[in-house]
Amino acid sequence: MILWLAPMDGITNSAYRIIVKQIFDKYNKNPDHKLWLWTEFMNADGYCINPSRLIHHIIRTEFETPLIAQIYGGNEDMLIKAAQDIDKKYFFSGIELNIGCPSPKVMACGGGAGMLRDKKQTISTLKKLSESIKTPFSIKTRAGLTVEDKKDQLDFILEAGQFIPMITIHGRTYKQSHSGDVDREFIYKVKKELWEKCKVIGNGGIKSHEQALEACKNLDWVMIGQAAIGNPWIFVDHQPSREEVYELCMNHLHLTIACDRYLKTHQDSFEEKFPMPTYDQIIKLAADTDSISDWDLRSVIEYRKYLFNYVTGLIGNKEFKTKVAQIKDYKSLKAEIENFLS
Repeated sequence: MILWLAPMDGITNSAYRIIVKQIFDKYNKNPDHKLWLWTEFMNADGYCINPSRLIHHIIRTEFETPLIAQIYGGNEDMLIKAAQDIDKKYFFSGIELNIGCPSPKVMACGGGAGMLRDKKQTISTLKKLSESIKTPFSIKTRAGLTVEDKKDQLDFILEAGQFIPMITIHGRTYKQSHSGDVDREFIYKVKKELWEKCKVIGNGGIKSHEQALEACKNLDWVMIGQAAIGNPWIFVDHQPSREEVYELCMNHLHLTIACDRYLKTHQDSFEEKFPMPTYDQIIKLAADTDSISDWDLRSVIEYRKYLFNYVTGLIGNKEFKTKVAQIKDYKSLKAEIENFLS
C-alpha cells in the first residue's frame, strides 16, 4: 500500500517533506507500506516567465523520493512549456497538473478547478501535455464543480483515465472547498469503472492512519493533506511523546533555515538549470546553528505556522502561540520552544 503526502501550497516544501520522510523511515514497521511525496503546486506562467523566482516551489534533495512535481495554470502553451522544462532539467517521478484547487487566486488565471468549466478543452490540453513529456503524467481533480456537475465530472474523469496512468480525486466539489462530507462513493465508482486502466488515489477527509488504511481497501492508494500539517506521524502507526514533538519542532526549524539559506546562496547563480541541493548539504546547513543570524529572519517567521500546528491540543498552547506570534528572531523562538516542550 502507498500513502501519499498531498501537495499543499505553502506547506509541502522541501523542509517539510524531509520531516515527513524521516518520520516514515524511522517509524514505519510494515514493509508493504510506502510513502510518496508531492511538491507545492507551482504556477506554470510564473515559472516560464521567471523560473528563478518560483524555483523554491520545486527545490528538492535526493532524499525526497519518490517525488512528483505539481503545476497549475490556465494557459495551455505555458503549461506544456513548464512541463517540458521540468521534464528536461530535473528528475521527478512524475509531473502532475492540478485541476481541482478551489482558491480564487488560482481560478482567476483559469487554473485549478477553473479548468473544469470547459471540460472538453481541458481533455484536449491533457492529451497534449501527456504526449509532450517523457516523465509520467497525472492529474489531481475533484468530484466536480457542484453536486449537479458530478455526472459530467465522472464522464470527464473516465475519459481522462483512458490516456492518463494516474488520477487523484478529492471527494468534495469545488463549491464545498475543504469542508463538508467527502463523497468516497464517487471515488470508488471511478476506480470500479477504470479498473486496471488507471490508478486512482482517494483524497479528502482522512484524519487518522487507521482511516487511511480503511479507505485504501477500495482504491489503489490514499492521499493525506490537511490532517498531515500538524501531524506528520499520520503516515505511520505511532503516537509521539512530548519529547518527540520537541525534537520535531527543533529539527523542522533548522531544516527550514537550511533550505532557505541554500536557496539564497544559489539563486543568484541560477542560469539554465538550478543546482538542486543534496540531502547531506541540507543536513550540514541545518546543524550549523551557531551562524544563524538576522539574515534568517524570513525563515523563522515562515516556520511559525508549522509550529502552531505542532503544539495544537497541548496544555498551554494558546498562551504559547500568543508569545511566539511576536517573535521574529531564532534565539528567542528556540528558547520559547525549549521552555514549553523540553
